Amino acid sequence: GYRTVGISANELVCKDLNFDKGFESFHEVFNFDTEESEVLKEAAIDKIKDFDLETLKDGLNFLYNKFKGNSTRGAENIERIVKDEIKNENSPNFLFINYTEPHLPYSSPKEFAGQFTDNPEEKISRNMRDHYNSEKPEIFYQGFPNCTDEELVDLYDGTIRYLDSKLESLYEYLNEELDDLVFIVTSDHGENFGEHGAYFHQCGIWEKSIRVPLIVAGDGVPDHKIKENFSLRNLKDLILENEIKTSETVYAEYAGWTKMKPEDPEEKIEDETKRKFEYNKTKAVVGDEKALVKNSEMEDFQFIPNQKCYSEQGECFDQEKLENKLDLILGDFD
Repeated sequence: GYRTVGISANELVCKDLNFDKGFESFHEVFNFDTEESEVLKEAAIDKIKDFDLETLKDGLNFLYNKFKGNSTRGAENIERIVKDEIKNENSPNFLFINYTEPHLPYSSPKEFAGQFTDNPEEKISRNMRDHYNSEKPEIFYQGFPNCTDEELVDLYDGTIRYLDSKLESLYEYLNEELDDLVFIVTSDHGENFGEHGAYFHQCGIWEKSIRVPLIVAGDGVPDHKIKENFSLRNLKDLILENEIKTSETVYAEYAGWTKMKPEDPEEKIEDETKRKFEYNKTKAVVGDEKALVKNSEMEDFQFIPNQKCYSEQGECFDQEKLENKLDLILGDFD
């Protein structure tokens, strides 16, 4: 009985991957959020010079977005789509939105970035050049060569402030247009900025990566703060049954690049050129102040936040019980 509308600015949440299933209307907003059109053009030209098909496709897409002439700020396009789609009619509405503003390359309007840093246009431009010209996965463990960690955090804060403003206007519109609004804000991941030698979010399971906001607002929503662990796996129960399922532990999984390692395991890492990256899978059980992480390239467990091995902290967990539970909930690495 619900009218279902989905809007995604995330290229991984798309029709090609069947994320439109169950939605009567599904919109894809895949364009780049930037006012620095010259930087975008230069990045496009650099990519088009490469004869690799994927980079050529990216470069043509950049140019298309530059010369198309429409707004390239995803949140503004999303707001327009919502106003076209969501009406107070007889049937209730279910609306899903995937924003990507607080994401690399951290480009927000200068009036928002300027609340956290001086010369925001110059720093956004420099950050974008690094973003388009840097190699992956090196940036996940080295950051950007021309932007300090502090500058990255300031630009990131600007994108958060910008998206906050768009969420505020979206909430005001929906709250006025609809009856009995329930408005839920959450995220798929956080970001690292040099903590544990990691940057952004493609480098493992850390607290900054997996601790995300969960905000529920609307008429009739109680003024209540959840202090216990809450997993996004239980979000459907919150939406459908108005039930808050908390637990002592939650589970997380990740596939991506591991920490840099020397070519020779016995050799100390001193020269950057001797480092290498390995792609693997990781899963974890997370408690109040401790977490147990299992890596597909490791025989042992890892204890975070201080990266001590399980064998050194054996009193914290029942290893066999938790290993079996990890496999039951998240499956094996194959």
